[in-house]
Amino acid sequence: MKESWQRILWVSWLAQVLAIVGFSFIYPFLPLYVQHLGVHDQHAVLIWSGVLYAGTTIAMTIFAPIWGAISDRYGRKVMVVRSMASGAIIIFLMIFVQNPGELLVLRILQGMLTGSVAASQALVSTAVPREKLGFSMGMMQMALFAGSSLGPLLGGQLDDHLGFQTTILIAAALLLAAAVMVTLYVDEDFKPAPRSATTRGMGFWQGARSLLSKKEIAILILVLGVVQFGGQIVGPILPVFVQELGGSSGNAATLAGNLFAIAGLGSAITAVLAGRITDRRGHFKLLLVLSTLATALIYIPQHSVQTIEEFYILRGLTGLTIGAMLATSAAMLTLSTPREQRGAVIGLSAGVNAAGQAVGQIAGSTVASAFGIRSVFLVTAGVLGIVTLVVGLGVHDPVAAEDADAPIQEAEEVTLATAPPGN
Repeated sequence: MKESWQRILWVSWLAQVLAIVGFSFIYPFLPLYVQHLGVHDQHAVLIWSGVLYAGTTIAMTIFAPIWGAISDRYGRKVMVVRSMASGAIIIFLMIFVQNPGELLVLRILQGMLTGSVAASQALVSTAVPREKLGFSMGMMQMALFAGSSLGPLLGGQLDDHLGFQTTILIAAALLLAAAVMVTLYVDEDFKPAPRSATTRGMGFWQGARSLLSKKEIAILILVLGVVQFGGQIVGPILPVFVQELGGSSGNAATLAGNLFAIAGLGSAITAVLAGRITDRRGHFKLLLVLSTLATALIYIPQHSVQTIEEFYILRGLTGLTIGAMLATSAAMLTLSTPREQRGAVIGLSAGVNAAGQAVGQIAGSTVASAFGIRSVFLVTAGVLGIVTLVVGLGVHDPVAAEDADAPIQEAEEVTLATAPPGN
């Protein structure tokens, strides 16, 4: 009996929350873990932090599109289980590292073998009806943001009270539980789409180029990648910035975790609201432009913040706008893609997102080291301002179509104008 789309959505949602909590447990204290491993110079800590964050995302840039294409041929459920189980093993091994170099190797392996967000989105996007895609993608973004808020919050608290190794062990256990949940309670009725004479002999990279040759897909993926750059540039410096605002080495992980949690909670709320609005009323472009512009503007006063309390408020507002921005973008990309190609397209998007994150993470550490931590917030505002212009000039709303699975060229679900290169 075919699994109902509601059950697939809710099991995937809960498993994704657990997985993201597990992955993000170590996020607020990774720079502090570098100090624990023997690196104490602040500039060196900043550089190592950026490299460790980027090591995962660079590897994901390469491997996420490959896993996405494999999921279209062999099923999406197995990709979800593979990503979560691999994450559990790799994070468990982080307990035994002796220096930042060994930690970097595991972070690279994490990027190569995981990618639960893209895998779960591909699974859900092919199970739900078209009229529920906005809501469903919003729910999966909510899972991402809820996990991203709970993970750093709990991880920071656990680290300050129980230490790094116990916190890492709990993170691995959560990922294992998520993998078991999907294995037992999701029954995917997967039948690979027949391959045409054109695509049958096409290799992975030829297929990727074919997908990216469709302007509407390429522009949306590019925009999502640049948005990730703007969001991730702040990540590596946040725990150190907390110390600058008055946090001590004893509570820096907790304070950084609180900041991640506040932003994640706001994003979780607006992700679902944005999905409902776009399902019922459309207005994808308007919502995307307003949320991206608001995010850019909110980053500007973060440059001058003086207290933790002020920073809490501004990070909470940032979370609200980012939730709407990313949920709307994800829905637009899904609606622009035929069902049988969604694994590959979401995988490509995940790869570009990871590239944006990697560049952002390295840029955040580099800019902070060269010009000071506060300069990072102004750079972020500038990048998101450029994204706002690209969206405003180059993106149109998806056009309703009777056949949600028709090829993009024929269904004309999304019509996009080309943006100038580099914008």
